[in-house]
Amino acid sequence: MRPVVSNHADEVMRDDLVTEPRRFLAEYNFHLGTLSTPITVQIYLHLRTGNVVFEQSHFLKVPKKGAYFTDAKHGEKQVENLRIAKNTFTKFYREAVNEGYQPEEDWLVRNEDFI
Repeated sequence: MRPVVSNHADEVMRDDLVTEPRRFLAEYNFHLGTLSTPITVQIYLHLRTGNVVFEQSHFLKVPKKGAYFTDAKHGEKQVENLRIAKNTFTKFYREAVNEGYQPEEDWLVRNEDFI
């Protein structure tokens, strides 16, 4: 597959010893419902594939379910990635609250791979 590069600075990363090159695009921070722990979503452009990907600082673990990890870690655009990440949290938070659970800080599980 031909590397995707969008500016001259990205050309610097074209080297056979450089793997998985990404360029940081944006960072978003928010709080979920009544939880006080901030959540961070970082969005990157993968320079080899052209995919826009995201990483999140936390995962959500609500009662009676395991920690929720989104299956879709990328979309075609920055806004699509932000929507996927945000919806991961809000959907399961709302479901748990609607089932009568009170939100707890331990619902947010730190993503140990998040930089």
